[in-house]
Amino acid sequence: MLQGLTTEFHVALDGVNVRCLFHDVDPGPHTIVLFRGAEELGRADVVVEANTITAVPLAAFDVRDVCLARIEHEELLPAHAHPSTFRARSLRAPPELWLARHQSANGLWSPAAFDARCVGGRCDGTADTVSEPEATALVLLALLGMGETPHAGRYRAQVTAALQALCAGERLDLRVSVARREHALVALAVAEALLMTGSRRFRTACEQALVEIAAEPPPADAETAALEAFVLRAARDAEVDVAAEPARVERALRDLRSFGVPVRHPARERAFLAAARALLVDDPASDAEVVDAVAALVRELAGPPPADPAQRTDPMTLWAATLAARAVGGDLATAWGGVVERHVVATQESAGVCPGTWAPARDERSGRARDRLTTTALHHLTLLTWQGRPSAFGTVRAR
Repeated sequence: MLQGLTTEFHVALDGVNVRCLFHDVDPGPHTIVLFRGAEELGRADVVVEANTITAVPLAAFDVRDVCLARIEHEELLPAHAHPSTFRARSLRAPPELWLARHQSANGLWSPAAFDARCVGGRCDGTADTVSEPEATALVLLALLGMGETPHAGRYRAQVTAALQALCAGERLDLRVSVARREHALVALAVAEALLMTGSRRFRTACEQALVEIAAEPPPADAETAALEAFVLRAARDAEVDVAAEPARVERALRDLRSFGVPVRHPARERAFLAAARALLVDDPASDAEVVDAVAALVRELAGPPPADPAQRTDPMTLWAATLAARAVGGDLATAWGGVVERHVVATQESAGVCPGTWAPARDERSGRARDRLTTTALHHLTLLTWQGRPSAFGTVRAR
């Protein structure tokens, strides 16, 4: 019995490609070869005794060139997928599958230790630039953006575990989210979960988050102000009563405008200020300062990305700017599509230890390289947003 064999792999048993996961063989020694496409990844020699079932897990192949991490109950190779007709080609694993496979046992995603989940080849790109609550919120936004919920979807177990790790009872668990900016990101993920499920628990947590935000003085940095505006927008879309109060929207816009013209800020802050203002007003295209900020980003990112991933544009910048560009629309949105193609689609890895992911890019806020996990979550989120997935934050007008 072959355990954990999923669609990106196939095997040859004693030199013969096999169709399914269970095989009747004669007692004695047998050799199984694991392939990804036409590439041989590893071999396993097994001895089968008469009248027994011998389980052969992926870990038995001693693979070092690809990560074989799996989630519980992951879909197995269907019996009709006969590998003998397999055409050699580059298989790109979905980023959401890699993210799900690297969730920690406590329900969070750890940018500094996601490789603890690796089996066989070890994924690189760990870093402590981003906290676990922030990383978990970003991965949640990507999974929720695909339509995954605690009740439905292939990754509902991962979504459920993450939300349970972030929420204690009917409020945000501040034991894992202590910084104000992190609190806003976690609240945004919870608000999106509310929008997807209508859960009373998430509604209470979202209301609590809005109360805590309103009790604080205006944020000292532009990105936190923008993220708190994102929470307000998501809560308003989820029909949370307090989010619909005009005074809250007016205060949020006042806080955002207190930072001045977005185009005068560094790229990441500029993108967040433009996106937040665009998401709170009825006609973003009429806000000249928002339009100018998006246009400046289009000009700055007109060329190809640097060859060194650590020098590439901060994924946070690309996500926020995508939100702003979609809201503004028109020719600027079309031009921004080229940026997404060059800086996101074209840079996704299709081979190596962890295909389907993105190598760690620069984190503008800290001035350091971020990690592979949050880089992948943010680029995936950017693609979902750009594609107008109806479950992705910022595309609610299409719902």
